[in-house]
Amino acid sequence: MCIRGLLQALAFRRWAIFFFLVVLLAETGAQAQAIRVGGTGGALSALRQLGAAFSVEHPGVRVDVLPSMGSGGGVRALSDGAIDIAVTGRPLTAEEQSDVVLNQIPFAVTPIAFLSSHPQELNLAPEVAVRMFSDPEARWPDGTPVRVIVRPETESDLSVVISQFDGFREAFDTARRRPDVPMAATDQENLELAVMMEGSLTVGTVLQVWSEGVRLYALPIDGAAPTLANLGAGRYPMGKQFFLVVREDTAGTVLSFIDFVNSQDGQAMLRRFGALPVE
Repeated sequence: MCIRGLLQALAFRRWAIFFFLVVLLAETGAQAQAIRVGGTGGALSALRQLGAAFSVEHPGVRVDVLPSMGSGGGVRALSDGAIDIAVTGRPLTAEEQSDVVLNQIPFAVTPIAFLSSHPQELNLAPEVAVRMFSDPEARWPDGTPVRVIVRPETESDLSVVISQFDGFREAFDTARRRPDVPMAATDQENLELAVMMEGSLTVGTVLQVWSEGVRLYALPIDGAAPTLANLGAGRYPMGKQFFLVVREDTAGTVLSFIDFVNSQDGQAMLRRFGALPVE
């Protein structure tokens, strides 16, 4: 299937899932109190599973995690009263806090990694990764073509990579100009494309890969694997922090869910999902 066909198939699937969720929530809305969560895609699967565990302890309360709307989209939905909790992959901006008073609670940090569908024993040096993104003829050590996936310029994962290593801003810009390179609009689309494309190479978080059970390989950088132990010890260079954001007047069950995420049980789940809890 061509890249355009893949993107069209993914877009149709996302809309089908969204429509199913809308119908499901409408049918069950009268049966339970709902906590609505939305925002960046990288943490949604983890929060969906944390919500299911919370509901077991709180019968009659349901945590509805909506499809990815990005950090900014989640904050806007929260400010408008459409959701109860926004999840972001970055701190709030001054503009986002200008109209409505919002509180942000850091709750998890996870490695950002170079991800591929192609199994290999490769210690990826930063300069090699730069060439892979910028060179249309790049190949893996066994000769398989490297097929990169790019993200929008505002994607926070890329900002971390660019801040850590020289040459990546230019490499990503070069890749975006190539007609054969797909751009993934959401975190979910990014991993879905990476799984389907032979020899893929993209940037994403370990939290999303583990919590969604995606079959992708996270590559070591300069000998350091993107593990929680290496991230916590400072041996792995790239990490991403996630925040739960609520309105200042938030109370009751919504705060109870946030307390659960930060509880001992919630933190144990986060570690299983590929993230270090933020104390």
